[in-house]
Amino acid sequence: ASEVTEGGLAPELTTEQLLRHVPGISDICAVDCLQLLNLDSTNIGPGHWLQMTRCLRENYGRYDGFVLTHGTDTMAYTAAALSYLVQGSPKPIVLTGAQKPIGFDSTDSKTNLADAFRCAAEDLPGVSIVFDGKVIPGTRAKKTRSKSFQAFSSINYPYLGILRDGVLLRYIRQDCGAEPVFYDTLNTRVALLKLLPGMDRGAADFLLERNDGLIIESFGVGGLPESGGFYHCVDEALAAGKTVVITTQVENEGSDVGVYHVGHALKSKLGVLRDVSLTVEAGDIYGIIGMSGAGKSTMLRLIGLLDTPTSGTITVEGRDLGSLAGKEKIDYYKMVGTVFQGYNLLMQKTVAQNVIFPLTLSRGYDKAAARKRVAELLELTGLTEKADVYPSQLSGGQKQRVAIARALATNPKLILCDEPTSALDRLTTDSILGLLSDINRQLGVTIIIITHEITVVRKICNKVAVLEGGVLVDNGLIGEVLDSDMHPITRSLFFGKGEV
Repeated sequence: ASEVTEGGLAPELTTEQLLRHVPGISDICAVDCLQLLNLDSTNIGPGHWLQMTRCLRENYGRYDGFVLTHGTDTMAYTAAALSYLVQGSPKPIVLTGAQKPIGFDSTDSKTNLADAFRCAAEDLPGVSIVFDGKVIPGTRAKKTRSKSFQAFSSINYPYLGILRDGVLLRYIRQDCGAEPVFYDTLNTRVALLKLLPGMDRGAADFLLERNDGLIIESFGVGGLPESGGFYHCVDEALAAGKTVVITTQVENEGSDVGVYHVGHALKSKLGVLRDVSLTVEAGDIYGIIGMSGAGKSTMLRLIGLLDTPTSGTITVEGRDLGSLAGKEKIDYYKMVGTVFQGYNLLMQKTVAQNVIFPLTLSRGYDKAAARKRVAELLELTGLTEKADVYPSQLSGGQKQRVAIARALATNPKLILCDEPTSALDRLTTDSILGLLSDINRQLGVTIIIITHEITVVRKICNKVAVLEGGVLVDNGLIGEVLDSDMHPITRSLFFGKGEV
């Protein structure tokens, strides 16, 4: 914490001295102090983020929550870094600071510090910034004012909560796992390039030669100038295994490089990835819709770990899927069931043999338990009398029921459905949707459905995500999405012909 010195404001106070200014914190919780660093936040760097992470890991089991006091200039950077270095934390990790030192009469430090401890003592998982009565996700915070107390904004995401007179009004609970996942490395070879009118590829080439990845802040909704050689620069970088991310210099409403001609080639030919941030909560039936080529199937394959992202992370129960290997990867495959558009049944095996097949892939599986599990699933899906029948003797709806039963064989927590009703008539579609809804309600299984049928989304999904050209243009509770200022694609899908 800073105090006035002859050379200007400088970090001088220890954590103990800081807490003595706010004695009421002792009424909120018991506090232990650790002086990890004492430096101006302008001097913070990746090495310090790793040091903080090590400290959190070493002390995680001893405390119910953590408060990190931090200078405001780089607090958002630290919050973002810790959000990726400590993923899925069920305990609060709260950053706070002040625009004016705690010794000033008009300081905001005392209120922010007390609010931070209130949040750290609550069920507020994950990394967040608590500042000026607002709780901001660590990955969404940005300092948008240099002097006023309303220093931080949440970019393209609502506040997690608001504090009023010392009371936390929580709106959103971040996802977390039973235990956090700690990471102890950072790739510092990532550069940021802000485009200026008339710029050529020279600066991008320079940065890509020295780094593994490049983030390009472009104009408006995104895209690259047609002059200056940028398109070929990105093409060459991707071919060399570099990561290139196109984003926008505009703070709010995100990027969509496919809107204008200058960005369309990036989407259609180079496959440059845009940021897709989507949270599916346990127990959801989440519909993902979009025009052909929007990226629906790609998203499903990434969640199912059939493909791996070239950048970004996919986190399930606090685990980064990109880090899974060996037994952890096998265990993940077991917790995810997939229902394919074309059923994908083994035609030479009976219904019961198809359903039991995933269980036979595990070494030393219990045959008696497996047969019992199959009997339960056949009863659940209404196929008991078809146990010894072959797929060629079934209707389309019955084949899809077999596929659903097979997807449930390993007791998954998540079911991925790829166009599960596209080949079925309306009556059979209603039957399959009813079955999926029953499974969700009775077993508590989370379901993600890729579909081009708006009726599917309307009938059983509680949330929807709309993709267009690899960009998430709308998502959330269906009622909220339809009540909001929706994207033109969303309006077309829901209120056009009803089918894509």
